[in-house]
Amino acid sequence: MDRRVRLEVVGTDANYYNRAYWIITPQEGGKFIFENVETQRYLFQTGEAIKGDCGSEGGWKMSSGFAAPLTLGTDANYYNLAYWKIIPQKDGKYFIENVVTQRYLFQDGPAISGNRGDEGGWKAASGFQAPTTLGTDANYYN
Repeated sequence: MDRRVRLEVVGTDANYYNRAYWIITPQEGGKFIFENVETQRYLFQTGEAIKGDCGSEGGWKMSSGFAAPLTLGTDANYYNLAYWKIIPQKDGKYFIENVVTQRYLFQDGPAISGNRGDEGGWKAASGFQAPTTLGTDANYYN
């Protein structure tokens, strides 16, 4: 495999081939590493640290004037960008925030419709292209 290939983390409607399972390993200082069970890759945030106040980037798509950086799967914790914080919110919800970039793990795309697994996969070859996972400076639209 060409090591320059970007392995994006995407959102799916089902646990295809057990690729939705993650091991969450506590690290020192309240940090965590998320490791995919199937690929053994770490959840990794690309891009720079946020600048300015929360929400100052104005969105996550290029149409907002800023394209949020992708979240990838990597083979190592390069530059500590695979360290995450789990921040409890109310009602059993959590923010997952990258320690270095301070960006939230953010799922783009529509909510699933129908039953889990109806989309048939996560690649365009399945007839459905799964939404990307990004790093944003705010919790846009909840």
